[in-house]
Amino acid sequence: LDSILKAPQSGQELIPNTSIRLSFDTYTAYLRYDDQYSFVGTKADKSNYIRNFGMLPNVKQVVQADLDLRDLYRNEVLTNVDEARAELRYLMDELLPKNNKKNRTNNQGETRIDTSELVRLLEIASTACDKWFAMISPEDIEEARLIVLAAER
Repeated sequence: LDSILKAPQSGQELIPNTSIRLSFDTYTAYLRYDDQYSFVGTKADKSNYIRNFGMLPNVKQVVQADLDLRDLYRNEVLTNVDEARAELRYLMDELLPKNNKKNRTNNQGETRIDTSELVRLLEIASTACDKWFAMISPEDIEEARLIVLAAER
């Protein structure tokens, strides 16, 4: 826990969430796309898109949009995990008696710490992570599951 919460030393660059970034980026780096795609949507959606933009996007545009969305979700996870780490560090400092400048006890002598911001940050990170994983094809998930099961034997 200490290594996770440790603030960077003076003059040391903060490289947050290296293992999280590496996990997301490794999967993304091995993605391969076809040279064609199928429009997923209703006939009305397709008509509206053509009416608004003059044509459907080409494969390169679709691939770039997919990669950009994956990066957006990854960055949202990284940012909120990093902010949650800082919030947890702050809350732990507040709990330590040497740093506890405010009286945070109620009438029963229980310590009161507001964790709502920490929970909010973790929920945002979790939602973004779920959205990123939802972009993985069911075939890839099944293949990964089988690899893990085989490695456990």
